[in-house]
Amino acid sequence: MITNSWLEYEKDWTDLIYSNLKLLKACNQKNPHYRNAKRALNRLLRAWTDYPANYVSENCLKMFRKEKIDVAAIDRRHTLIFGRNEEGKSKIVFEHSTPINDLINTLMIKTSIEEVNTVLKNYSGVCWITREEDDFLNDKGFKNTRNGNWAKQYENCKIEPLLISELTTSKP
Repeated sequence: MITNSWLEYEKDWTDLIYSNLKLLKACNQKNPHYRNAKRALNRLLRAWTDYPANYVSENCLKMFRKEKIDVAAIDRRHTLIFGRNEEGKSKIVFEHSTPINDLINTLMIKTSIEEVNTVLKNYSGVCWITREEDDFLNDKGFKNTRNGNWAKQYENCKIEPLLISELTTSKP
């Protein structure tokens, strides 16, 4: 059964992430293995979040609805569904509401696989936002961190995230 969620393979993902986390913790920060292990964990977490988004901004949802696109059915591969802007960038962004760097920092203080699994289950996930919203987040200094509160930083940047699973209909 395909569920379009990492939870279908929850134990496998948790084991894989925990194993990579243990390697990262075992390495001295001045050692090249640390840099490589951190990069591997970063890439692994990006793959782990590569499922349909949890959230969509209100502005981005308007774009999906205008074009009659089901926001619940698409993932990162569809970032160019609306084409590119004048700068050649996608008009929408598959944005980690809690940046991967913040997630890694949270995982680094966990000591058991159960704690890691709890962090993963409670991860805020990904949000479709407009390029303008992404630029505004970056301009406000929130490119790589949300200072522990992604929802507050979204609010500060006037981004209104809507939980896709709670939309009366994800279709137009």
